Amino acid sequence: MEAYNHIKDLKGELQDIRGDIVKYFSDWYGMAKITARKANIEPSTTRVVGRQQHGSNAEAGTPKDYHKRTLTIPLLDHLISDTYFDPNNDAVMSSLLCLLPALLVSREGNPVQAAFQYYADDLPSPQLFDVELFRWRRKWLNADQDHLPSSAAKALEECNHELFPNVRKLLPILCKLPITSAQCE
Repeated sequence: MEAYNHIKDLKGELQDIRGDIVKYFSDWYGMAKITARKANIEPSTTRVVGRQQHGSNAEAGTPKDYHKRTLTIPLLDHLISDTYFDPNNDAVMSSLLCLLPALLVSREGNPVQAAFQYYADDLPSPQLFDVELFRWRRKWLNADQDHLPSSAAKALEECNHELFPNVRKLLPILCKLPITSAQCE
């Protein structure tokens, strides 16, 4: 859950920076100029030509504007677009988190319903999921409440694949989901 929240926060922070790029870039450029001055380097732009095929060719009156247009803004846009956070899957993620024993024992009913519906085709025995979830909860209700697994990795270690095949299939997804993304190149 912590990694998931960090990704959500990071994306929001990047979007805030992009929204006020003039202020942030001015601060960053000032720091870069100080560092460059210490190394006897004067900020400059690359040569701008009429037709450019393999590089950025943004017209700018100053090196500061050039670097903002060709480096900083494209980098921020890339980071924002590649930071994985899909608010539409927030319910599925929250639902998966309820498989963690530390959360599951405090919930009533089937708090994993959204994840079950989303991943039903991937489960080995979806018709038995409700019974399996009942047994998974009962296992942890009978355990020492001070030592319940609170991370997906720890819960996965404690999950017997023969007794809980569906839970065993969902826990690795929970381990990987918040920190990965995939896209066509």
